[in-house]
Amino acid sequence: MKQAMSIFYHVAPAHYEIGADLLSFEELEARGYDVAWKYEGEPVDTDVVCLFETEAEARDFVANFLPDGQVLRVVIPADADDVRMTRVEEGYPAVFRMIPACYVEAM
Repeated sequence: MKQAMSIFYHVAPAHYEIGADLLSFEELEARGYDVAWKYEGEPVDTDVVCLFETEAEARDFVANFLPDGQVLRVVIPADADDVRMTRVEEGYPAVFRMIPACYVEAM
C-alpha cells in the first residue's frame, strides 16, 4: 500500500538552488552564512523552516513580502523519520532545523 504524504509550500530566496537542503535561520547562521531575516520585524521562530499549506498562500507571501522569492513544493512522506514538524504561533506548519533536499521540488 502506498504511504500517504503531506504537501506543503515554502518561499525561498532567489539564490536558493534546487538540490540544497532548506535550512532554518539558525542553521544557516551556524553554517557560516550571512543571511538577512526575510520576515517583518525581529527574528522569531529562527529554529524552524516555515511552510504554507497552500500554493496560494505562498504566492500571496511572494507578492506582498518577497517579490524575488521562489515558491517550492515540499513533499514529506508519512514515514519520514528525518523531519520533525511543528506549528508556529501564527498557525503555519514548520519543520525544525532543516528540510532535506530530497523532499523539495521546483514549481
